[in-house]
Amino acid sequence: MASTIKGLVSRKKKRYKEDGFNLDLTYIFENVIAMGYPAAKLEGVYRNHIDDVYRFLETKHKDHYKIYNLCSERSYDCSRFKNRVSSFPFDDHNPPKLGSIEPFCKDMDEWLGQDPSNVAAIHCKAGKGRTGLMICCYILHRRWAENADEALKHYGQTRTHDTKGVTIPSQRRYVEYYDQLLKAGGSGYSLCPLELREIRLQPIPNMSGGCVPVLTVHEAESQQEFTPPIELTKVGRVLRITLKTPLSLKGDVRVILKNKPNVIMMKEKMFHFWFNTYFVKDQALPPSPSPSPRRTLNEKNDFPSNGLDSTVSMTKAEGLALKNRFIGSLIERPEHSGSCQTNHLSPNMVLLSSSSRASSLNSVYSENSSATTSEPKQWLSVTLVKRELDKACKDSNNKIFASDFKASQSNRFALVERIFRIFC
Repeated sequence: MASTIKGLVSRKKKRYKEDGFNLDLTYIFENVIAMGYPAAKLEGVYRNHIDDVYRFLETKHKDHYKIYNLCSERSYDCSRFKNRVSSFPFDDHNPPKLGSIEPFCKDMDEWLGQDPSNVAAIHCKAGKGRTGLMICCYILHRRWAENADEALKHYGQTRTHDTKGVTIPSQRRYVEYYDQLLKAGGSGYSLCPLELREIRLQPIPNMSGGCVPVLTVHEAESQQEFTPPIELTKVGRVLRITLKTPLSLKGDVRVILKNKPNVIMMKEKMFHFWFNTYFVKDQALPPSPSPSPRRTLNEKNDFPSNGLDSTVSMTKAEGLALKNRFIGSLIERPEHSGSCQTNHLSPNMVLLSSSSRASSLNSVYSENSSATTSEPKQWLSVTLVKRELDKACKDSNNKIFASDFKASQSNRFALVERIFRIFC
């Protein structure tokens, strides 16, 4: 009975069923193990029991194992494993702080390098999402994979029966972040400050009772959570969520949108996503032929029917890239953040900004701009497709995020959902 329950709980994850063991545990490599939480008491009935995990490690890797606990919500007596336990905690269904990934990889690398017989056993609660994120980062750290996608694919194939290893979009994004840092030499990461100005939804989600978003922003570095005052403006199929006061953010940021159409109804979560401000970068585009006349935020022709700003000049490739994205963010970088400028672009983000075209963007989005401004501020755009949004990616039936926009089959990323964009 206990074995049946454990199998149901572990679902599609591969289990170790040899030599009398039946554990939610998989060898990703011969010296890297992914496993579920070593639990005790009642929880040990349906998860890995801590006694069974200890017996396994002592039998298979006596004096040559070290455990890495990624759980922020629980712990256990490390003396059960001879105090060879390191903790790098972060919350379930979320990515870690970007700055904690490299110390994890270096610690694990040091342990495995001490003896060819050493193994590292990494776990979170289920031993899949958080565990996979950190293992994939280590794979990249050791250059056992060419890129983040290859690392994620290997983990999915070895850990699960359905190849669905790390599935949460924000967690996958942080594997890609670490890949970019490594390819850039592994140094230069800093907490780059940005100002969040506005979020745009297009088309408006089909929420019960109507779409009246409530915005919450969490900054991991300061552990502060903000619910800034906002103004909602509907322009055609676009819902603009404008912050009354720009919100200064840096490092790892979580953006959460909930819906509350009236005072009686409870808040309903729409979606959320994590991003790191360091990876919001400038991208040079062809200069506009002439400054555009100033237009207000409520003017009807701010958004043409194709969802793109008609004042922006871009190449066909850039247009297709933007069209094949589902969410975007316009962020203004404060003037004092010049030290954060690099050329490393996230594959998950379309970044639209440069001094050459800032005047046209400013004339549309900045209340303080004018056509004669000689030193316009720079605007940055972050774009995420629906599959890159936590929770929204599960709306496969398009009940909330409707489906009426389709890209041709010749597109590399076939988009069957309607365009849904956020500009910050």
